[in-house]
Formats: sequence, structure tokens, C-alpha cells
Amino acid sequence: MHPGHVLGQGRTRFAAGVAAHFATGEAADAITKADAERITAAVDTPSATYATGALAAAALAPGVAPYVSGRVGLGYDAEGGLSYTGHAMRIDARYGLQGDSWALSAGMGGSALLARRGTVTNAQLGGLNLEGVSGWGADVPIVVGWRSSGDILWWWGGVRGGYEKLRGTVTLNVPEPQEPIDGDIDARRTSIAALTGLAVGFRYFHAAVEVQGAYQDARGSLWDTSVQVGGMTVSPAAAILGTF
Repeated sequence: MHPGHVLGQGRTRFAAGVAAHFATGEAADAITKADAERITAAVDTPSATYATGALAAAALAPGVAPYVSGRVGLGYDAEGGLSYTGHAMRIDARYGLQGDSWALSAGMGGSALLARRGTVTNAQLGGLNLEGVSGWGADVPIVVGWRSSGDILWWWGGVRGGYEKLRGTVTLNVPEPQEPIDGDIDARRTSIAALTGLAVGFRYFHAAVEVQGAYQDARGSLWDTSVQVGGMTVSPAAAILGTF
């Protein structure tokens, strides 16, 4: 979450809040169908229906997480930032063309998708354990922004393209006495998104909200089963920004 204007050299901005990511349409249906499927102790390998829902849960719907970030002006109309969203660390840099009111910026970011240690099951799909899944990603945002005189009101909007690679181990917890069913995940996710945000405040502090809507496509293999799922996702976020 960052407005269209880049920071001046040496200036810093910190943010703290909450971010969410929800699946809709086909992806949400895949999770619902997988969750409704009865898994018994006699199953050696989950069905394609369950594997598809597991991919949607792992790649498209990570849920709600804290959001913290820090950004610094690098000079020459450029800035860099580092953010954490509960299951990923992202570092980015961008360059801006800007005036007093309007700005256009473009950049590139790289993400490390963290293994979800301490997570017992995925909240959207009972029995699924994703703590062994990690990976990496990259994205390219282009943002246009406007700010009022006195820096009281900010608005921004733009587009973002992204790619993520997921690898690791997924686990299906089944009824006793059978042991949990472990399997490999090797998948990738591509996305194209539109976003808009608004912030209001005075001098050093602003309260900000942002909403991103994206079409996402995930495909790969889980438990040696080739699966694919796509659909729209909605990602709202809210944070307090401090600029110094």
C-alpha cells in the first residue's frame, strides 16, 4: 500500500494495519466442493476435487494477516520499500514522474513466500495443513496518484501484474488410525489486478484504505495430481501511515 507520489530523498514512511485476501467465483467454489468432500481413513491419495480446492486455498486465498511496511526516498524521484503481510516479505523499488498534485509511478517488487509455521490447518478447508509450503514471487505495479493542497487527502489507482511460484509439502489430516497424507506441491500463480486507495490525514499521519480486485490463475500438481483453478479475488487493506 503506497500512494502515487514517491518520497523525497531521505524521507521515510511507515505503515501498520491489516490486509486480507479472499477468493470468489470458481476458486471459492473449488474450496467449498473440497471442504464438502468426505475424506475417510481408507483414502491413500486425495481426489482431484480435493486437490483443486487445496490449490485454491494455498495459492489464491491466504486469508487475513497483519500488514507492516517501511519506505524511504532514494533521490532522483525514486524510492524503495520493505513490507510484511503475515505469509510474505516483499522488497520493491519504483520511479515516479510527479508534480504538486498528480504523479505517475512504476516499479518492480520481489517477494519471499514464507512457510506458515504454527498453522495447524487452513481455515477455509478443513484438514489441510499448509505449514510446509513456501516460494517466491515478482510483481510490476503502475500507479497514478493525486493529493490535495496541504496533503490532507490522497487518492491513487493503478494496475499490477504478478507471478508466484509455490513449492513444498502439503498435508491432509485424515481420521485415525491412518497417518496424515503428505504430498508435494509444485505450482505457479499469475495475476492481473486493478487497485484503488484513499488516505486522509494531516501533516505526519494518515489513515488509508485500499482495495484490489484481481483475476488469478493457479496451476500445478498436488499429491501427483495435475490441477488448475482460476477466478476473481478481492484484497482489502487498511493501515495508519506515518511520514517523516
